[in-house]
Amino acid sequence: MKRLLFIFSLFAFCSAPQAAETVRLRWCLDHFPNVHEFNSSGSKATGPGVEFMQELARRAGVELEMSSKTPSRRCLKAMETGETDLMMNLVMSPAGQNYMWMYDYAGRFTDAAWQRYDDQRPIAQMASLGNFTLVTVRGYGLHPKVKAVVDSLPDRQKVLAPSAELALRMVEKGRVDIALLPGELSKAALNTNPDLKSVVRKRQLPVAADDTQPVYLAFSKKSPHAELRQRLQQSLDSMLQDGSVEHWFGDRVVLRSQSTEY
Repeated sequence: MKRLLFIFSLFAFCSAPQAAETVRLRWCLDHFPNVHEFNSSGSKATGPGVEFMQELARRAGVELEMSSKTPSRRCLKAMETGETDLMMNLVMSPAGQNYMWMYDYAGRFTDAAWQRYDDQRPIAQMASLGNFTLVTVRGYGLHPKVKAVVDSLPDRQKVLAPSAELALRMVEKGRVDIALLPGELSKAALNTNPDLKSVVRKRQLPVAADDTQPVYLAFSKKSPHAELRQRLQQSLDSMLQDGSVEHWFGDRVVLRSQSTEY
């Protein structure tokens, strides 16, 4: 009898349903001021972008694994191979669509042009940028109308800087005429280098205020959890509709009422 009870107990244990293992999605990210920022060691990110992604994961029923500070180019390569699953705060690139599903959730305002106070030359139209030497920041996309002009210029007229601070310092020292920077980057650089505020000024580019550049959440097509694609988009849409995304990003971007997949 004891032997029969033991066998029955063993059978019941083996046949009992096991709790499903929670899926873990990997998020690759770099330092981006006022969105997801890293501490001095580059190991822990904080900011509204982190809270946004954590809530997205919670609603989708997955765990979120955040990378340490990783250059955006390396993150994109990892998305292409499936070594990571998610990125956020991206701008569209035709190449990226080949290996990522992209969901627009907001539009960011056009880049600002930073010029020395003693340089009075106007920027009357986008083509006027061709009269200046320009610096942009490596790894950060430009508004399509700005990018079209920059791409058309010869290499001798444009420079890449590793950071917004160094781009503004190049303007300060007269090495270039204009720094083209996304709003959050320039704001952070000026806050940490207040002496620049008396040297450079912001010049608004001739782009309509409502002509925003879409910003995307991206999910790798090579992810081992590609079946979660629809669930992630539904979770994102629920956050757009209940005001969660507005809570984190406020009026820094123009929010969508729901996302579109590209």
